[in-house]
Amino acid sequence: MFGYGSIRRKIITLFLISAIPAITFLVFDGLWHRNETIAQSQQELLDFISLLAERQEKTTLKTQYLLDALSKKSAVQRFDVQACRHLFNAELKNHPQLAGIHLVDLKGNLIVSDTPRTFGNFSKTKHFRDAVTTKAFAPGEQITGLLRPIQIFPFAHPVLDQAGDVQGVLVTAMLLDRYGQQFAESEFPENSFVGACDHNGIRLYRSPKISAGAIGQPIRKSMFETAKGRDLKGFKYDIGSDGVERIIAFCQIRLDSDKPPYMYVFVGIPSATVHAKANNSMIWQVALFCLLAILTVSIGWFFGGRNLGRRLEELAHFSSLVGQGDLSVRVKPDSNIKELTTLAQSFNAMVESLTQEITERKKNEDAFRLEALRRRILMNCSYDGIAIIDQDHRVQEANKRFAQMLGYSHAEIVGLQTWEYEANKTEDQIRSFFSDLSCINMVFESVHRRKDSSTYPVEVSASGAEIEGKQMVFVICRDISERKKFEEDLLVAKEKADAASNAKSEFLANMSHEIRTPLNGLLGMLQLIQTTELKHEQREYVLNAILSSKRLTRLLSDILDFSRIEAGKLEINLEAFDLAKIVQQVFELFNPLAMQSGLEFSCDIDPAIPRQVIGDPARLQQILTNLVGNALKFTKHGSVTLSAALLPAKTQTKQWVLLSVSDTGIGIQDDILKGLFKPFTQASAGFAKNHQGAGLGLSICKRLLDLMGGSISVESSADAKDSGTTFYVSIPFELFDSLPSGQQPVFGPQETFRVGLKILLAEDDKVNQFAAQGLLEKLGNSVVSVENGSQVLDAIRRESFDLVLMDVQMPDMDGIEATQAIRNGKAGAANKDLPIIALTAYAMGGDREKFLSMGMNDYIAKPVDMTTLVNIIKRVFSR
Repeated sequence: MFGYGSIRRKIITLFLISAIPAITFLVFDGLWHRNETIAQSQQELLDFISLLAERQEKTTLKTQYLLDALSKKSAVQRFDVQACRHLFNAELKNHPQLAGIHLVDLKGNLIVSDTPRTFGNFSKTKHFRDAVTTKAFAPGEQITGLLRPIQIFPFAHPVLDQAGDVQGVLVTAMLLDRYGQQFAESEFPENSFVGACDHNGIRLYRSPKISAGAIGQPIRKSMFETAKGRDLKGFKYDIGSDGVERIIAFCQIRLDSDKPPYMYVFVGIPSATVHAKANNSMIWQVALFCLLAILTVSIGWFFGGRNLGRRLEELAHFSSLVGQGDLSVRVKPDSNIKELTTLAQSFNAMVESLTQEITERKKNEDAFRLEALRRRILMNCSYDGIAIIDQDHRVQEANKRFAQMLGYSHAEIVGLQTWEYEANKTEDQIRSFFSDLSCINMVFESVHRRKDSSTYPVEVSASGAEIEGKQMVFVICRDISERKKFEEDLLVAKEKADAASNAKSEFLANMSHEIRTPLNGLLGMLQLIQTTELKHEQREYVLNAILSSKRLTRLLSDILDFSRIEAGKLEINLEAFDLAKIVQQVFELFNPLAMQSGLEFSCDIDPAIPRQVIGDPARLQQILTNLVGNALKFTKHGSVTLSAALLPAKTQTKQWVLLSVSDTGIGIQDDILKGLFKPFTQASAGFAKNHQGAGLGLSICKRLLDLMGGSISVESSADAKDSGTTFYVSIPFELFDSLPSGQQPVFGPQETFRVGLKILLAEDDKVNQFAAQGLLEKLGNSVVSVENGSQVLDAIRRESFDLVLMDVQMPDMDGIEATQAIRNGKAGAANKDLPIIALTAYAMGGDREKFLSMGMNDYIAKPVDMTTLVNIIKRVFSR
């Protein structure tokens, strides 16, 4: 029946073919185990080399800590030979890894050692030179001990004096024999080795020793080039000096991650040993393969009889019936052959399972239809409109909400194209905007048009998706009409708030101008009175009145500054200035007051502070003036100290400076400290105020420091009597180091001033005019007064003047118009560059810059202090 191609041969062939995947797996598994064995050996090498490197780094770190501690000992600082030797011997007992400790002078000569030696010079060693040059701990390179003929690796650490200069060097060396000890404790195969070299590739150590690789000679160049590459550690196949091929693991050892390696360590094992171990695994896999092939042929031959073939043909026939859809067939088990019985039972079980699967599939289809119905209900219950749009921009599916939002029925919405309801875009724009549906994933706002042509704003979330091989867009549309209305209301409210803020700023500007004008007259008249002959009692009255006027001026300035800060309109002006000079000026300003109060007032400025920095000197002076003024106000006896110190640099372009103001005053209670930098906070409240002030100074200081990128803190206690208070101010300044060589900035005016100037005073307020003219004339100047800009131009045309003091707000023609007319030559070509100083009650932020941009040479705000006015006149003429 079966002939040449009998079922037995076919079964045997089938068995062999069926075994091919398993045999292939065994072969590849053998190869994998071979590679895994090699990789495991390589990893063990890397682990061992990492352990060596870690122990070396710890040893180096201990050595660094030891030398650093010794360099600060008084015996070492004094070069005390006996004390140093005793100290060195004591430390060597605790650090057996070190070969010795020596102290040498700056010429490299030995001063003291742990042994009573008096000779030796280290000046030509790398570690000595690096320690002297860098003033830091430094590793060396391969040498044979200068004092002891053993193989060592040296280190050096400078001994610094109080000024930070090197006065000597501590030298020590690490014994290298511990590598061999650790290597001997590990089970490495024959012909393995452990070694180390310095940063030049000179061999420091090798265990076991070989004549071909002597200590102090370069290691193999190819191995060293690989070790000093970019990788911190790794391995390489290499043939050593003894002709043995090895897998060599290497590791770089550094002091810090940003410094080059000072040592390299190596561990190598013969590659033949590793490969032999891996090949043994392969041999076992091949033997298993042969056994499996023989077993497969035997089983095929044993079970390939006539009965088996017939039963298999029967199974094939029944399988064909099942394939045609007849699930009623069953195979009778054959009790003579257990395997065929199992196969028949499996066939019958498969048919039963297939019957159940078909039944289950029908149930799943019913459940899927039910789930689809649920999703449809959920989709229709959504508050947002949901739709699916195809490549032709037609609505393929949508929920009821989408149709309701557009005013269509569900039947009308299907097939509708997007440009039929999109109010802001044409068909061409939509096709261009959504050209690639697969890349769409966005959220945007648009306007939709209803069926009745009315429109409403929407927020659209669109995502590209592939459905049954076609590109679709899934969109969710939300009606945002209420949100848009809220945003519009919010915008209107913001505009109102901005208008209120502008009105407030304008009100403050007007109030400042109106208050400063009479205050200027008052202060001017008081200063004028000071120039007359007064009795002692009268002079005291005038002085107190002037102090009150200046106090009122400071209060007005604080209120304006606080208002500008609250409105976000206060800006920091950056310019080059002498930081130490600003601090000194504040000290000189308050020193007379401190002397009058019987207080000791001192100023300590760190000489390391850079003199040329970039910042806002006026705001810095304002901060220091507030802090020093408070210290003097709250200190009845004792001292006040103003100091400036350099902080460690945080960046290459900025330098941080710590300013502090300390006093021995009454201190600040804890409950007040919490809100000390809040506006209108005062140390005392109620009617029983012991000290004057509006409580704005510290708040303004805090806001100014925030704008300057700095910080302020306070340390105080009111529990102990006269415990005092210290304010700390940390400010970053840009370093002024970008000027060309030989060019330096000019800080402040030159100390020159012309006496007997002919001055034109433009001032419409009679009292201010009278006071200013009287004071200027008492200083030896000739003054002509006018009341408006037109009179200024007429006066300049008639006669020559050295200087114009120009009020800004005047009738007929204001000071700005008059200044621009002068600059345009309307008062004569010879007067176009006539110096003009703005003398005005406009003192808001930006007023000074505005007036200077209009052509004025300088600016002073009312009320005018004559000393300040004289300094500004000096500054104008020094230019």
